[in-house]
Amino acid sequence: MTVAAQQERLQQKWESDRYSSLLEHVANELATQNPDYASGLSSEMLARFDTPGERKNYLKLQEVLADLRLRERAELGRAFHSVVQKCSTQVQGLAKRTARLDSRPNWIFVFVSSKGWERPFVLEVGIMLVTAALAYYQKKHCLFVIDLDGQSYEVGLRELIEQPTITDYALGEKFFGHRKVITTPLSFIPSA
Repeated sequence: MTVAAQQERLQQKWESDRYSSLLEHVANELATQNPDYASGLSSEMLARFDTPGERKNYLKLQEVLADLRLRERAELGRAFHSVVQKCSTQVQGLAKRTARLDSRPNWIFVFVSSKGWERPFVLEVGIMLVTAALAYYQKKHCLFVIDLDGQSYEVGLRELIEQPTITDYALGEKFFGHRKVITTPLSFIPSA
């Protein structure tokens, strides 16, 4: 193997580790609950959270992230990083991106980054985007990660139980219909 080929592989490994570590960091952060998690949230929004001391849903979130292959975590981490970067230089903004994996045909992954918006507003928008993504992409499960001003994360799972409404489909078309689809082959073994 040439020196150039070795350097290229090392660069690819570095990028893979960098992006996969973003989702690994999110999973690690799920080990503790923000003591002020209820601050400013409606009772309806609070019902979506585990109560203090109960970690059942947090463990489900960690399980989904831990069950991904390293290469899958890297590509999802790359998607998450892209939305964080879009908001990083803005005073106020919101960026979103979705990702799908062939290994999980019933799942959609939604990544959101916000800058300069209040947490309750961002959570409401996030839930709306998740509902729209489930309808538009016709998936049954969604894992979403929301970056709040680069300071904290909101992470959740949503399972489609009822048939989406006409409004859900319309919002899906509005938010995701104009998006281009990028296919990234996930090679688990580097080519020679």
